[in-house]
Amino acid sequence: MPPSRRRLLELTALSMTALGGCSALGDSPSDGTPTGTPEGTETPEPTATPTEEPALDLLCGAGPLPEEGWPLSERSVGRTNYAPDGDGPTEKPSAEWSVTADPPEQGEVRFTRPIVADDRIYVGRNVVVGTSVPKPDQQYLQAYDAATGDRLWEYSISGTPRTVATTESAVLVADRSELHAVEYGGESARWTHEPDGGVDDVLSIPDGVLVASTRADSDDTVVALLSDGEVEWDVTVDAWLDSSLGWTDGRAYLATDAAELVAIDTDEGERLWTRNLHDREDRNPATLLVTPCAVFVAVDEALYAANRDGEVEWSVNKSFRDLATDGEYIYGVDGDGYARSLSIEAGEEDWEEFRGVVNERYTDGFFDGLAIDDETLYAGTLEDGLLAISTDSGDVRWVLERDLDGVSVSVVGETLYAAWGNRLLAFR
Repeated sequence: MPPSRRRLLELTALSMTALGGCSALGDSPSDGTPTGTPEGTETPEPTATPTEEPALDLLCGAGPLPEEGWPLSERSVGRTNYAPDGDGPTEKPSAEWSVTADPPEQGEVRFTRPIVADDRIYVGRNVVVGTSVPKPDQQYLQAYDAATGDRLWEYSISGTPRTVATTESAVLVADRSELHAVEYGGESARWTHEPDGGVDDVLSIPDGVLVASTRADSDDTVVALLSDGEVEWDVTVDAWLDSSLGWTDGRAYLATDAAELVAIDTDEGERLWTRNLHDREDRNPATLLVTPCAVFVAVDEALYAANRDGEVEWSVNKSFRDLATDGEYIYGVDGDGYARSLSIEAGEEDWEEFRGVVNERYTDGFFDGLAIDDETLYAGTLEDGLLAISTDSGDVRWVLERDLDGVSVSVVGETLYAAWGNRLLAFR
């Protein structure tokens, strides 16, 4: 099969462009209105088939989940993308409301994934420009009313918003150089943090905020715990960060560009172990998901399931660019157009659905930003647009035809919120 479109985009640094056309998404006002390796272990090779012996110690549920809303990018500290109390649309929905960003003088607007907390939606409003066009002086964190789509306020930052999340006291927004903890009214920042290596990832946990920074001059990643903007501790990892941070039960996990899995004790600020997953030279960005008793890492066309001690229980030769779990199955999508469900016990395939389009140069597959509720997986592809798949059978429930490039979703109650190119939408 031709290489995925994601890989070609990474290699050529192409940017996504909007696609015009008719839409079933509803009318839309402007956005101004409504390191020690464990002893006795060896580097495992991905197996062609899952492990025969079920890894029962990997079955412990999806882990700590928010009581409501979608407060973090992947909803939970474990990056599970799971809303068990969600009851999103199982039949083709219509848009309750939609907002279209005012066009900038140059470039195009892209919204980050919707963060939903206390009946508000928080997004980063990015202006994407070509390499020959200067970047805008200001970008924005914006707040919207979740029921109506009315914009409530915006907070300006100098760089492109990369991460948006909420804590009990603030809305977090980070660009490449600085993290801002913004008051819930948007008036000002409670505190800011500007690490030496820039901001690569941010994760709000019960004890504070984890920040990962990659130092280009030393090939290191520094993970720090912040409390009210002050550094409580930091840990240096001797490789570059290659995944998002995941956390549960006092441990943070990350994957590096050396295909290593690293665990950090967040109570003591100490690295616990480093596990090498494989020694192949081909490197693609890793995707990480964490439960209280397991860490799942998708890297270089393979998915690894490790226990809390870093021992790999099973691995399969399947590619994933985004993951979700309900504690019993792992769900995922890839850039080659496949959606899949695997059992957590042994990685056995439950179902697989192909929704990609094979072109002469590449395969159009799934975007990042999937979500699952009690019975449905929601995700986007370039060909289909936004679609819903039964988590039970893999059958496609409905498709909203292509309107714009790039869609990421969050499901809260009966509503599916979507950032779709330069539009925000609420579906029911």
